Amino acid sequence: MNIFFITTKLNITGGGGSNHSLHLVASKLADMGNRVSVITLLPGLNAFPPGLHYQVIVEGKSSKGDYTQRDTLTLHNILRKYENEVDIYHLWDPQLVLGGAIYKLLGGKIPLVAYLNGYSFCNNLNLMDAECYKNCGLVSRIRHRPEKLIRKAILTPLRVLKYYSEILLTNKIDAFIPNSPAVAEIYASQHFDREKMHIIPAGIDYTQLTDFKGKFASRAFNSKDFNIIFVGRLEWLKGVDILIRAILKCDFAGNVYIVGSGPQKEDLENLARESGLSGRVLFLGWVSYESVLDYYLASQLFIHPARWPEPLSRTILDAMALGLPVIVSDCGGSPWAIQDAGMVFRPGEVNDLADKIMSVYKNPSLAEDMSKKARNRAKDFDCTHTIPELIKVYRSLLR
Repeated sequence: MNIFFITTKLNITGGGGSNHSLHLVASKLADMGNRVSVITLLPGLNAFPPGLHYQVIVEGKSSKGDYTQRDTLTLHNILRKYENEVDIYHLWDPQLVLGGAIYKLLGGKIPLVAYLNGYSFCNNLNLMDAECYKNCGLVSRIRHRPEKLIRKAILTPLRVLKYYSEILLTNKIDAFIPNSPAVAEIYASQHFDREKMHIIPAGIDYTQLTDFKGKFASRAFNSKDFNIIFVGRLEWLKGVDILIRAILKCDFAGNVYIVGSGPQKEDLENLARESGLSGRVLFLGWVSYESVLDYYLASQLFIHPARWPEPLSRTILDAMALGLPVIVSDCGGSPWAIQDAGMVFRPGEVNDLADKIMSVYKNPSLAEDMSKKARNRAKDFDCTHTIPELIKVYRSLLR
């Protein structure tokens, strides 16, 4: 098959989990004999090494920036441009759905698949929680936009047009790939056709991760302390402040590794310092993927304390594959990801999280059991399982 992925950017060297997941899927599909290309729409944000197993095509504007309404309208022309070279178009970013739907509306003939790994309909993710999406209509979307009132008023006609365009056009997409049941449910509430959805996580390379654990375990920090790790972007919706406040209520010797960067970094550092934890809560910033794995191996517990319904964090899957006990908030795709391989706490509940942390710390046999279950559960997300499911969807559309 000739498979073209469409994405805003391909940043393998410094990007987040979605970039690494796209790279993994594209590489594995190419290794299976498919012709794979990745079209990037914001090439100023690209960062990838040479020698990839697939082709990267640069389209769109060259400067850095956000994907805009104008880009949505020009996506149709880009998809038309490559029609004679492709069997399947796969939109990797949910924000591309409307542009893809316009392509189908105007006679586009190539089957179009859209990956749902975020919530493109939400205008302010810092206000999104486990329930608000059920009441996310036009008024809420306009009211929640993080911009000045005058700008909201001026742009309201455009937002109204976009809202009703999404309702009318979205389901012209041939298939949707939500990465967890929670994402499928949330998008179904936003008028996406549930019958067109196929729940397929992007997957991980389980063998590569377990090989890394065996090869580099000696590079860990050889600490006998009980260390905790969080990996992700430092912003309010990720709930890192909840983790720091929970640590205040815990009694154990060890560090908390905060791996990642983001707009809340300074506030979180101030919180740790004011709480007397600056010597134990270590902000490591952005580090290479291999170094992240080193910190996983130096830790005894992984925590993902998100406030919002996290679709499915790749960091959770990596942690489980490396045998870490995991604790996640009870919303979004995280509880489904871990099933009985970890613990959940009530979103935003500091005391509940602290209790869960101490139960793992005080009970080594429980921690060992969670570790074994985590490794077994992670196997379900191995790309040898997820990519054949994706190919089934492609082939069903071609038939």
